[in-house]
Amino acid sequence: ETSPHCAVFAPTVHRLAFGSRFTMAARTLSVLLLACLAAAVAAQRVQQHPLTNLAESHADVRTAARFVSDDHSERLPLGEPVTILCSFHNGGATPMNVSMIMGSLNSPFQFDVYMKNFTPRLINTTVGVDQEFTFQYSLLVDASLLDTVNDFQLALTVFYDDNTKAYTSTFFNDTRKFFYPDTPTDIRSLVGYAVAVMAALLAYFLLRGNNGASHSSKKTTSSGAASAGDASWTAGGDHMPKPSSKARRRRAN
Repeated sequence: ETSPHCAVFAPTVHRLAFGSRFTMAARTLSVLLLACLAAAVAAQRVQQHPLTNLAESHADVRTAARFVSDDHSERLPLGEPVTILCSFHNGGATPMNVSMIMGSLNSPFQFDVYMKNFTPRLINTTVGVDQEFTFQYSLLVDASLLDTVNDFQLALTVFYDDNTKAYTSTFFNDTRKFFYPDTPTDIRSLVGYAVAVMAALLAYFLLRGNNGASHSSKKTTSSGAASAGDASWTAGGDHMPKPSSKARRRRAN
């Protein structure tokens, strides 16, 4: 015979086993979700652009900017390299490790809309206490990206650290117009167009002169024939020529 205690105990064991399996599955699912979330955050940090959420500047670092060419002080050429100098002065108590310089060209209507991100230049230079270094940075803007009507925001940033904390300083942040520079190819094209126009005008005037000369000769010939005819018609003083003597005799008969 089956003991009543065994009949009660068996369902209890099954319920306990089911509950433990459910708890383990929930814990496993939670661990997987946390792992996926951590991976997503790490991937976002890795993919984040260096110019996004820039670090603050160091209070004892001073930067300044100057274009190498004075022609670039107000506007910049399209399709040609532009070089700018970054002056970096470390007035703090610890050396600064300058890692790179990078910049962007932003929309004149909304700064967080990037028109172009320029290629970073690695510096990897340590600026000691109370030292000043000048770094060179070159940028190039494709002529097909912009127009020459609007002003565009140009921002250039230097990245550095003091071995404990990262810093950034935007040494240039101003608007500039862009223009299409004259190139030797353009000059040769203009010269070619000018020569073609001059040749066409010369051919037109030569052809017109030949046509005028032919018309003039025709008028001279026709006027000469008309003069001879007029002489024959007016030689007798009448508009009609006089009949001959034989014709008069026939009329008399």
